[in-house]
Amino acid sequence: MIDGGFERSYLKFGRASTEKTRVRLEMVVPDDKVKLLIDYVNNNNPTTYDYPVPDLTVIPITGGNTKFINWAKKPTKIDYKKIYPSD
Repeated sequence: MIDGGFERSYLKFGRASTEKTRVRLEMVVPDDKVKLLIDYVNNNNPTTYDYPVPDLTVIPITGGNTKFINWAKKPTKIDYKKIYPSD
């Protein structure tokens, strides 16, 4: 999570708005969980009044630290059924 110093410009109620106090969250998830994460965020957006469509961007990993990539792809002990009940 990147807190502070993150600037976001967008239309708010039809007018240009810039906020300099936004928080940015980056997550690393296995390919097969990306759709589930997007669905979860779309269905649990806490700030629909000012920006109704969550800004989610997927960046496929095509290279990098092989040890990290292999670690990130390993199955975890997270019970995704609790997080994504419809999965």
